[in-house]
Amino acid sequence: MEDVQPIVEDRRSLFLSVADRNGTCENLNILSESCVCNTLTKSDPFPFDLYKKNVVDILEEEMNHFVEAQGHSDKCEKWKVRKLTKNRLLRKTISSLEVLIGVKAKPGLAYFEATVQVNTTGKNESGSWKIKDMLRVSSYEDQSECIPFVSDLDKKMKGFCYCKNQTHS
Repeated sequence: MEDVQPIVEDRRSLFLSVADRNGTCENLNILSESCVCNTLTKSDPFPFDLYKKNVVDILEEEMNHFVEAQGHSDKCEKWKVRKLTKNRLLRKTISSLEVLIGVKAKPGLAYFEATVQVNTTGKNESGSWKIKDMLRVSSYEDQSECIPFVSDLDKKMKGFCYCKNQTHS
């Protein structure tokens, strides 16, 4: 079975048995937003109704800011979040929560997920938000043809661009 060993040391082969059943996403090099085995709850991790509009606005703003920051706002449509679909607590500490948020957005049938850190200390009831990572999970096929594919950043940008002059869904 030596030929199925991963090339990179911090990876694990899917073809080998897992000797340590107590493995964590961290020691298996799985990003926190992709780690569902350690999910604490599928329900609201905190009084989410107080925060719902805030997080949707922040995610929408961040999606559009990413497009602008890469210099593609002339080629790509602005995103509008249609629906909050996922709210899963990933990690909880004394002073913060790490939450996986999923949203549907338009134009197109786009689905994005973001790992958000919420500071739960202080007098500010709404907490302070920090987006740790965000990516498009749904397929974007030819919706981003106007973006060249030269670098890894271009690859991420393709997920955030819905090229102008397309039929909207």
